[in-house]
Amino acid sequence: MIETQKSSPSGVSRSRADATAYRADIDGLRAVSVLAIIVHHLERSALPGGFVGVDVFFVISGFLVTRKVVEAQRRGAFSFFDFYLGRVRRLAPAFFLMATTTLAAGFILLLPGDMIRLAESAIWATFSLANVFAWARTDEGYFAASSSEMPLLHTWSLGVEEQFYLLWPAALLLAGAARKPWARSVVLPAIVGVASFGCAEAFNISRQSFAYYMLPARAGELMIGAMLTFASDASKVDTLERRPFLVDLIAVVGFTMLAFSALTFHERTPFPGLLALVPCVGAAAVMFAGEYGSRIVARLLTPRPIVFLGLISYGLYLWHWPILAFIRYFHGTIEFGPGALAVVAILALATVSYRLVERPARRWRVQPSKQLGYCLVGPSAALIVAALGIFWTRGMENHVTSLPRYRETAAIEAGNTPMYRQRQACLMPVADAHSMDDDHCVIGSEEGTTGKEDSGVLLWGDSHAAHYVPIVSQVAARAGLRVRTASHPTCPPVFGGEYGAGKYRVGCGDFRSLVEKVISSGRFHTVLIGASWGSYYGQPSFRTDLERTLRELNELKIEILILGQTPYFPDYHRMCDLRGLRLGGIDCRGRRESKHLRRSDANKYLEQLAAARPLRHYFDVWGILCPNGKCSPYLDDQPVYFDGAHLSETGGRLIGRKILDLADREPNQLVAVLNRVGSRQNAADSADRSPP
Repeated sequence: MIETQKSSPSGVSRSRADATAYRADIDGLRAVSVLAIIVHHLERSALPGGFVGVDVFFVISGFLVTRKVVEAQRRGAFSFFDFYLGRVRRLAPAFFLMATTTLAAGFILLLPGDMIRLAESAIWATFSLANVFAWARTDEGYFAASSSEMPLLHTWSLGVEEQFYLLWPAALLLAGAARKPWARSVVLPAIVGVASFGCAEAFNISRQSFAYYMLPARAGELMIGAMLTFASDASKVDTLERRPFLVDLIAVVGFTMLAFSALTFHERTPFPGLLALVPCVGAAAVMFAGEYGSRIVARLLTPRPIVFLGLISYGLYLWHWPILAFIRYFHGTIEFGPGALAVVAILALATVSYRLVERPARRWRVQPSKQLGYCLVGPSAALIVAALGIFWTRGMENHVTSLPRYRETAAIEAGNTPMYRQRQACLMPVADAHSMDDDHCVIGSEEGTTGKEDSGVLLWGDSHAAHYVPIVSQVAARAGLRVRTASHPTCPPVFGGEYGAGKYRVGCGDFRSLVEKVISSGRFHTVLIGASWGSYYGQPSFRTDLERTLRELNELKIEILILGQTPYFPDYHRMCDLRGLRLGGIDCRGRRESKHLRRSDANKYLEQLAAARPLRHYFDVWGILCPNGKCSPYLDDQPVYFDGAHLSETGGRLIGRKILDLADREPNQLVAVLNRVGSRQNAADSADRSPP
């Protein structure tokens, strides 16, 4: 992943004549970065912003590659062929070892569809286009299949760097031809950097996947490293050496910026973009201070164990992700025992890879054609042939489907379809005024009203309102009502405020404005609201926005039923039983067994809001899924969840039937509110039909 320098005992460069000397502190910085990435991928809550380690790697690569090219051009010795051959020797052998091993493991462990996806990603990665695959072929939507289970997804960063290696030397050569040093050292990296950060900032909300994976949005981070190369000037050495306090202060600022981003950034932070400047400038500051002999940098980054981890950092990065992805594929979250074994395996494989593959390949100086053949052409051909074999056999489909109990298990799990795929949920990716009159967005009774009109009842919210559709539909049908549905991903049912994640952010505001306009027109007398309340509960203005919305609805004499958030099962996976048939010994039943779960603070808060005023009610399904205080994603031994947070369509129907069966013995507000509205509706209809 990263340019590695020629080995030397330790120390830092202190003069322009020695500008390409080994920098132990940079290997130390690599170690810190890759450890941050691994910790983040093992347990996000332990280091929520650990993903910025990749950005630090980009800065290091920008610095070292620019330095290598500029120094070679200054000596008149730069050769594109030699440069790219060096990149091949450095990156390709370890990559192909990891990719081939991962493909072989996938052949044994994965289900056919997942195996085909792995083979496809391997081919893209072989052609240095893994980031394009991640952008174009993975779903960035709210219900995307878990990217943490894609064994080669991490190679997207290799794609970014390899594309950078292809373009940047030529750009430097062209800028150098102008014979104006400032054109190459200032103007070129500044223009590329500003354009790149602007691109990332523009797309990290509306097209977040493009901003995250693609070179145009990441090039600015590499440019910070490039500019650092030009900022390192031998003429400054004496000045800075006389001010060690200033150099150490720069180091402290840099480390602080790195720590701040690693500890405070998280998966919902708009990233990359301008916020990526924090870890990138921090890394550049640390490297700058190390260049001029910072005692803090030397003390923290150059101890031998840290430097060794830096030397094997490429292997650590390559091996950590597929190992963790396969664990997640079968176990969901990574618990302490498997996580500890994974760390041991990652260290062992990275060390072996470094000593037996990476280091010998870098030092190999046989005929260039042989280097290309053995390091790139041969392994590429072998990997592509293996991938094509997987395509040809459709992921060994015949073998896998012949496993005992496969068809029975597959039929059960195939029935767990998400409610968002059903038209009745009206989960709108963009605001559509016509949907408020769409016949397909009405659920419940076929007899409660004439035609396709609703009964003045609205189910409104995000995907967690949508997954209540089968439940509400059955209760409404019993009450003789027709309920209109309107939902939008990551968009809570409140008026005002800024909400929505990723590409749904802009549409969320438009959608809520549309619903507010329709409600204010007096069309609905009863509103059911549902959401992933816990996702919004911690946001500073959310409770204010929600309470204001409830007051405004009450002022319109609208009856409100708040649908609480369903229990969350992070370890649940609807495909667990099917995957377990491949490996054997997977205890999916452990996820079926009831476990103690504490009702969220958000649900308690919502219940209090409902009790505080008339015309407000509260309902959730905890009484169904958590009998005696214990919760399970299964009901009557049938799975009721699509993923760990969302009910499936089949599951919603099972819960709805259970609610109606228990309604006489265990009254609840959903049944009570809809029955009351249905009674009023029927009385009004009878009055309309009675003779004058």
